[in-house]
Amino acid sequence: MGYGANHASAQCCDRVEDLVPDPAQLGKAIQALREEIGLTSEGLAEVAGVDRAHVNRAENHGRNFQWKTLVRIARALRVPMSELVLKAEEIANPGPAVAPDDDQ
Repeated sequence: MGYGANHASAQCCDRVEDLVPDPAQLGKAIQALREEIGLTSEGLAEVAGVDRAHVNRAENHGRNFQWKTLVRIARALRVPMSELVLKAEEIANPGPAVAPDDDQ
């Protein structure tokens, strides 16, 4: 049985595309996570085993990564890939600020 335009897998592919973060958002997420743990971009590059220029281009210019480079960076940040993607989504779609609970 072939996969036509009406098949569920065609819809799946459209949704999956929507889940991939924009490279600029991913770069901002990397920068935010890096800063949270107190690493410089040079330190992150060293720990990840990648060229510092890769990290700088990603953080500052939203350049695309090769998958293996992204995996190395996530490991160096000590976060799963899912957390990196979620952080990028938070940056892209910031929710409303949560007011402190006055009852406590």
